[in-house]
Parts: sequence; C-alpha cells; structure tokens
Amino acid sequence: MGEDTFLSQVAKAVQEFQEQKVPIQKLADRITSIFVPTILAVALVTFLIWLFVPADGKRGSGKRVEKCFPVIPEWQGDLAFYILDETITEDVFRYHLEQAGKFIGIGFFRPRNNGYFGRFEVVKMTWETNQ
Repeated sequence: MGEDTFLSQVAKAVQEFQEQKVPIQKLADRITSIFVPTILAVALVTFLIWLFVPADGKRGSGKRVEKCFPVIPEWQGDLAFYILDETITEDVFRYHLEQAGKFIGIGFFRPRNNGYFGRFEVVKMTWETNQ
C-alpha cells in the first residue's frame, strides 16, 4: 500500500489532528503547570506547620486543642440521684460521692494539674427511701 491511498491519507490526517492543540487546551496546560505545584506547596507547608507547631504550648504533646472551661471559684447546687439498686446504702453512696468530689470532679470540670477547680464537697445529704 502506498502513501497515496485514501486510507493512508485519512490515517495521516487523523494523526496530524491529534498532535495539534486547540488554544483553550494550551491555556489550560499553562494554568495547570502553575496551579498544581502551588497548591501542593501550600498543602506541604500547612502540614509541616500543623506537625511541628504545638497548639497547646507543649512540644510533643498529643493534644492539639486544650479544652478550657470557665473558672467558678464558689458555687453550690442541689442534686437528686435516684438509686434503683437496694444494695447501695446511704453510707456507701455518701462515701463514693465524697471521693468523686475530691478526685474526679463533675462532668467536664475535672481537676487538672493538681488544681482545685472542678472539685466539690458534700455539705448536706438527705436520703429518702421510696417503699
């Protein structure tokens, strides 16, 4: 088959057409050649900052954001607990409530760094049975 056949001319025309770029494709290639490396560089810098700059002031700490709650120096409240288990006596419940006040705190208010905030003491407790 020679170069003058219709099939070879069609193949040559298709090949030339595929090698050409339309103007919009040239513009897209130019923008992509700048945009993609810029985004990758920004992502890398952000990751390195996140990795090496501590958020809570302690280098190497596992925490990224420290929870901070308001300090309430003096407060009081009335609570009602419903004990459904008859084996828990008043003395046992009072003991565990006092221990929780010394060491655990209430809810999110936990004593941290051997501090006092979050701790509570039981001043008065009434025990009622519902029989």
